[in-house]
This record gives sequence, C-alpha cells and structure tokens, in this order.
Amino acid sequence: LMDSQQLALSRAIREGSGGHGPIKTTLQALALRLKGVSMETASAATLLFEGSRDEVAFQQKLLAQLVARAGGMWGGATSGEAGYALTFAIAYLRDFGLDYRILSESLETMAPWSSVAKVWPAVVAAVRAEHRALRL
Repeated sequence: LMDSQQLALSRAIREGSGGHGPIKTTLQALALRLKGVSMETASAATLLFEGSRDEVAFQQKLLAQLVARAGGMWGGATSGEAGYALTFAIAYLRDFGLDYRILSESLETMAPWSSVAKVWPAVVAAVRAEHRALRL
C-alpha cells in the first residue's frame, strides 16, 4: 500500500529511468484527471497473484469487481511492477543518501485491514512529530 508521497516517488523513479515515453505519460495523466484522480491524495496497492492460471484469472476477476465498486481503477502490471520495485529500492535509496549525509528510513507497519484508516495517519503523524522534535 502506498500513499500519495510514495506513489509520487515511484512515478519519479520510473520517469527518471525512461519507463514510459512522453506521449504515454501525458495520456495517463489526462486519463487520471478525467477520472477525477488527484495525485495529491491518490494511493495505490501492489498485489501479487499466485496459483494456477485459472486461479489467478479468478482472483483478478473478483478483485476487478471490488475495485470497480469502490470507484478505483486497475493500474495494470507495469504499475504494479514499479510499486514492487520501489519496495526494494527504498533500502538502496536510504544507503545512497547516507553517503551524502542525508538521513532517511523506511517503516513497515502491520495492522488488520479494518484498522488501516486509523493506523496509517497515526504513523505518519508520529514520524512527522519526531522529525520536528529532532529539528530535522
């Protein structure tokens, strides 16, 4: 699960690596805007499907229905792969930053899905409060 800040980082890394041509990137931005998606508040979930071809197709069909009911949109495999790659890249970005005296850290939080709406903002608020307290 990525919030808007993580999603922006993922998009920046992908654009910096030549992941999409300018026409495709522009068309994607237009499609998001027409759908009413604001990148300031967007979030994304990266999912990995496992099982036989039929099982995966069934899982994807059920999830596509849920996404449609919730007003979301299916990002596709390319976006999922970029999100998955970001998970691994974050540790390397942290280490790279240390060489330039930039301190950063990544957190992983486990909570029941029913608590995500409460846990996520609480974790973000705690990190920001600590950042301010340390004058970083």
